[in-house]
Amino acid sequence: RKTKVKALEKAEATSEPEAVTLDPVQAEKAQVVKAMATADHFLGLLNFNKAADLLEEKLAEISRESSPHKGSDLHVEVLRKYAGILWWDGDLEGTLDAFTAADEVLGDRPEDPDVQQRRTEIWGQLAQVYRSAGLLDQADERLTAAVTLMLKLAISAEESAQSPLESEQPKVSSGTAEMLREMLASLAQICVQKKDFGRAEQLYLAAFAPVLDSSFSASSSSPENQAESAETLQE
Repeated sequence: RKTKVKALEKAEATSEPEAVTLDPVQAEKAQVVKAMATADHFLGLLNFNKAADLLEEKLAEISRESSPHKGSDLHVEVLRKYAGILWWDGDLEGTLDAFTAADEVLGDRPEDPDVQQRRTEIWGQLAQVYRSAGLLDQADERLTAAVTLMLKLAISAEESAQSPLESEQPKVSSGTAEMLREMLASLAQICVQKKDFGRAEQLYLAAFAPVLDSSFSASSSSPENQAESAETLQE
């Protein structure tokens, strides 16, 4: 009997574990995630073509109507990574197309603060690409739109956070405030390049002020374009 028990134990120890089968949706996602990791490896080796080709192949699969990941966060993530690789490779047109495609994916979704903030991040990246190409007007337009929307989101967060019992509570997250300051400073630099020094000064003052003023207008330094009532967004 002991011999039989030992034989069974030995058989169990040597038997191979059953293979885990992923459903098609998870399997495709796993392949895409693996491809992005591999692309990062090629990027580290400065092999931009290999990295871009790998992601381009996955984007072709995700973009099919039959793909469950079409229009998903994964789709947006791959597009942004692909755009970044193309930028490193000096393909400005391809970079703009990829970032624009990512923005369009988010633009097809219902508007909510998370989606809008992610779009402002992409607009900021588009502005950087335009600026690197010397297209300052386009960079100005994109970054102004991003700052304007960020201000709107910050004001909305402030209003939703207000409480009659806790009037001194923080109004805007430090991460949102810091992102907005960086965008204001970048926009000021673009204005300096355009020799619009008056507007650049106003943007710098807004970026490095102790508090962020929700009445500030990113599009112009003219007092006429400032809101009549000022609310302060705390960091």
